[in-house]
This record gives sequence, structure tokens and C-alpha cells, in this order.
Amino acid sequence: ALSYLLKIKKRPPSKMGLPELSMIAFVTMSVTSILVTGNHWKMVFDVQDQFLIPFAAYGLVRLSNAREGKLKRLIPLMVFITVAECVISLLSWFTPQVLPSIWLNSLIGNRTMGTLRQPAAYGCLLVLYLVCFYHDAMRREKGCVRTIEILAFILGTGCLFLTFTRGVWLVSILLMLGWLYLYPKKTMTFLAVAIPLLAILSVTLLNREFTHAYERLSDTEEGKDARLVLANAGKNMFYARPIFGWGFGNYDYYDQEFLERINETTPTRWQIEKGTSHHTYLTILAEMGLVGFFFYAFPIFWWLGLSFKALPRLPNTGFWSRRLLIALWLPISAHILLA
Repeated sequence: ALSYLLKIKKRPPSKMGLPELSMIAFVTMSVTSILVTGNHWKMVFDVQDQFLIPFAAYGLVRLSNAREGKLKRLIPLMVFITVAECVISLLSWFTPQVLPSIWLNSLIGNRTMGTLRQPAAYGCLLVLYLVCFYHDAMRREKGCVRTIEILAFILGTGCLFLTFTRGVWLVSILLMLGWLYLYPKKTMTFLAVAIPLLAILSVTLLNREFTHAYERLSDTEEGKDARLVLANAGKNMFYARPIFGWGFGNYDYYDQEFLERINETTPTRWQIEKGTSHHTYLTILAEMGLVGFFFYAFPIFWWLGLSFKALPRLPNTGFWSRRLLIALWLPISAHILLA
């Protein structure tokens, strides 16, 4: 926007519309609820960290009005960051002592997450970058750049497995299904090589990792029941105040009043004192009600509708194509599943 005002950029920035107004309304409602419910004013910083900064990043992308050339120039950076995060993840799993303490936490040795300290955020970042440079690789002729991008894709996909997070695994399956739809022949070739290789590694070099993965998948009943107890409390909070909710940041103040026994699972002391919903959208519904949730979710459905409208106008082949538009919805879907 500034470059346009200074007449050093010919193309004007995008105009603000209903999605941006919806985000502004959500942030305004969040801050207002903090003041109205009597929470400490410093909770405004939580609004900043959780919503305002991501919304500002979205606004920066919107105002930049970037085209194909600029997105292409980001591909090498995406490859570099992916490789760097994956290397750090592998080091944290096999030799964590070589890493700075700031990148280590209680999950080290149990899951991998690069420098992001949270497996879901790490998974979302990798999926976004993998989508972009795998799409770029599929349109290229054979050569050094394409080989590097495919190798980085293989490395990143493997590190998604090493998060040992069921949600990230589900997202990885979604990613592969997306590529099977967009690039069926090339993706089938990739899977035809990858699946037998993984089978061999599962009984040799990565036997410990695959055993740990099996334990993560099989040991689900206790964790599932515990999450049901917490989720049921969030549901009851929403039913009690469905329109405007309990106020931003108030979930943990009131959820213990709504905890109740589910099946054979009784709320534990930890759940009563420190438990949370483990689900972003349920938390928003409980804290901000239907009104706040509408403001938060509206941009997603707005852009989904515009994507369907724009799809027939895009070319079938090339970088800037229908495949890219469909592919870019894969990381959005990943974020929704992991929230």
C-alpha cells in the first residue's frame, strides 16, 4: 500500500471487504468482552497473540496483492525452511543434546516439532510449504531444482510422521489424497516406492519409531474418554450462554462448573484445575458464543465461495492454475482439522 502511494508500484492494493470487517468485529468483540467481564486488561495481549497477529499477517498478504512471480520467488525459501525444520526435528529425536535449550521441551523424545514447540503448528507449517513446492515440482521438467523439491517433499512427509500426533497423521493422509486427485500418476509412482520402503524401514532402522507409533494409535481409550469429559464441559458452557458466550479468556474460569462424568470416566483433579477443551472452535463457541464464532469463521466460507467461483476461470496447467487453488485449500483444511 505504501509503495503504491509513493508511486513505485503500479498495481493498487486489494480493497478491504466483508472478511476483513468480520475479523475486525471479532477482535473488537474479544477486547470488549475482556473489559465487560472484568478480566485483567493484560488479557488483551492474548487476543493479540492468538488472533490479531495472524489477522495482521492475513491483511499483509491481502494488501500486497501478490501475483504468480512473487509466489514463485518464495518457493526456494519454503524449501530451505522445510529442510531446516526437518533437520532440527531429526536432531531433537535422535541427538537432542546438540540443540539449544530454547528448542527443547517436555515433548522432546516423544514427538518432533522443529523450532515451533508445538506439533500441530509444526504440522501446519510443513503442510503449507510441502503443498507449494510439490505443486511447483510437478510442473517442472526433470532437473536439479525439481529433484531438490521432491527430496525436500519426501523429507517433510517423513517428519510429519515423526510428530507422533494423530491429528497430523490424519492431515498427512488428507495431503496424499489431495495429491492423488491433482497428480494421480506421479503421486501413485511416489507411493509405489514409498510404501515398500517404509515397510522395510519399519522392521529395520526405524523399528523403535514404528513401535512408538503403534503405541500412540492403540493407547487411545483413556485419552479419548478424558477429552470427551473436557469437550462435554465446553458443550455445556456453550448451551448455557449460546449467543455471546462467557467472555474471551474465561473458559478455564468456568469449565470446572460444567465437568461431569462421561461413561466410566470421572473428572480428575488435573481436569478440574487445569483442563481445557483441546479444541479451538469449541473454546471460541463457549467464550464468544455464536456471534463471535460467526465473525471468526465467516472469512473461511467467504473465500471458499469465491474459490468455487474463480475455479472455472483459471487455466488447467501451469503454476498459476486450478490445481494450485485446490492445493492451497489443503493447508487450510489441515489447520481446521488440527485446531
